[in-house]
Amino acid sequence: RFKPPGLTGDPDKDRVNNMINTLFPSTLRRFENDVYTTQPTTEQITSFTKLLTTTKSFVQQGQPEEIPGGYLIRGLNRLDNATELIKSLDDELITRQQDLNGEVRFFYIMDPTPPTEEQIE
Repeated sequence: RFKPPGLTGDPDKDRVNNMINTLFPSTLRRFENDVYTTQPTTEQITSFTKLLTTTKSFVQQGQPEEIPGGYLIRGLNRLDNATELIKSLDDELITRQQDLNGEVRFFYIMDPTPPTEEQIE
């Protein structure tokens, strides 16, 4: 029986993974022989999150969550809109993290998952 990539058996994780599989085209989530071929390395994610902590445009909330083909990094956009945020982060990658430029793709989306009790408080 076919099991879609990214399903873990954990209902909460599977809900997020299903959302990612629906929102993003499969070309961003290349999957061959049960392995995501475009998955960023741990070192790349660590380097990217260090960049996020030094920028004033995005405030990371929580640890990156592994999802099909990448990671979900929750946080707050401190700029006026998503276009400004993406431009700001692109500029930061070009000037300060050249090792990641062209190696890591990122997208800004509104978090469609229901808020946790901690987020409500």
